[in-house]
Amino acid sequence: MGVNGLWEIVCSTKQTDSFTRYTTVSGFTRPNQMYPMLNIGVDVSIWIAACEAGARKGSLHSQTENAALKIFFFRLCRLLTIPANFIFVFDGPDRPSHKCGTKVIKHPAWVTAYLKPLIEAFGFHHHQAPAEAEAELAQLNQHCFIDAIITEDSDVLVFGGLTIIRCSPTSQDYDNINVYHTDNPPTTLTKGGLIMYALCAGGDYSDGIPMCGPETVFAVARLAFGDSLLTALETLSGAALTDFLAVWRQQVRHVLNTNPNKVLPRARPSLLDHITDTFPDLQVAELYRMPITTWSTSPEVTFNWLPRLPRPGVIANFCEARFGWDAVMVAAKFHTNLWPGLALRLFCFPLTQYQARSKCLSSPVVSTQILATHGVVPLRNHNLSMVKLRISTSSFVEYMGDRWLSAISARPLNVKVPHIIYEQLISESLDITSPARISSLSGDASGSGTWRNPIEVLDSEDEVAEYLIPHVDIDITSD
Repeated sequence: MGVNGLWEIVCSTKQTDSFTRYTTVSGFTRPNQMYPMLNIGVDVSIWIAACEAGARKGSLHSQTENAALKIFFFRLCRLLTIPANFIFVFDGPDRPSHKCGTKVIKHPAWVTAYLKPLIEAFGFHHHQAPAEAEAELAQLNQHCFIDAIITEDSDVLVFGGLTIIRCSPTSQDYDNINVYHTDNPPTTLTKGGLIMYALCAGGDYSDGIPMCGPETVFAVARLAFGDSLLTALETLSGAALTDFLAVWRQQVRHVLNTNPNKVLPRARPSLLDHITDTFPDLQVAELYRMPITTWSTSPEVTFNWLPRLPRPGVIANFCEARFGWDAVMVAAKFHTNLWPGLALRLFCFPLTQYQARSKCLSSPVVSTQILATHGVVPLRNHNLSMVKLRISTSSFVEYMGDRWLSAISARPLNVKVPHIIYEQLISESLDITSPARISSLSGDASGSGTWRNPIEVLDSEDEVAEYLIPHVDIDITSD
């Protein structure tokens, strides 16, 4: 999905990491951050497609009409255990009418009506793009509303995404990720170079130049053709643009035919017939150059995506209505899948306070008590220390509401919390702002980490309410 072969071209820039480690070190060791958790945008359409594909596999998934929703539910549970704030971005109505030669269905998938309130109930955020979600995510990344983008669509690179995370939704282990930073050498391409690559290689919007392999496409994209085309599209029109393109095509043909200064792997005269007077497709070039985003109509945009706690009572009602789970099933599934994430969120939540005498972590809506500490262990083959804890879940069950409180019994829970996060909340005696201390905990991090409690700086009760109970009137059980 996206531009043909672009992931392979930029593969040398990727860094393999643990999702837990990446979000912990990148977020909680940043200096002077009021909200240490990274904001990470998610291209939700790919997740929907993966969940629907999973629902079609095997008799296990075909036993319920809500199989795709169930898969999505468990993926949300997994994301709760990642110390980051997730924003799910949906495609909008102004997407191109055709992609990959297929007419785009502009109405949302059947699960979308349920996904948005479920995402809210988990304490995450969702955002409706006016057109392509990948273009919106790239702009959100460029304007620093999100720190990274989760997607499998390489179009996001052409749209200008800065930090891309690939963790395939078909994988059962979300903790193994590849991180791409678009400013990493040696495969850095300018915006014009990326557009030129897309026009030659083909992808969602066009077929590209036939028989033009990725090495040739990349070599052409690294030349000045893309930059000069981009400048012309921005500054010329009418006859002036037509005259420019005629000269520009001749220059492209000359390079392909003669390979001056060995700029290509080899000369490619066989491609000359494909550089016709209709190349490049200017409509496709404009889709990449000026995609429709929120900034297309509103230059001044503000988003207030604050970290929030999940609402297990709402989630339990959803599971009962959609999956047919009774109290016994809810208790079992929540203990295994939801409570570990809620525990981590409580450690990360900016309004959580720790009472050393009682070993209680308390937020305005839910709390827990540390019953035992079982030492520090490494995170599976990654250089990050995790604290093993045994905690109480009584408040978690109470937080679900009276209806579920009478039906579910709380049990102690074993969890692992990143040592950096644990110390920032728990330890008042250690100097956690010491670069050497942070380096010893995180492996290769440098700099200082500070965690300001935002309850001291929030401007109004409305801001506090946005933290605590977002969208209290949502109904995720109605048909």
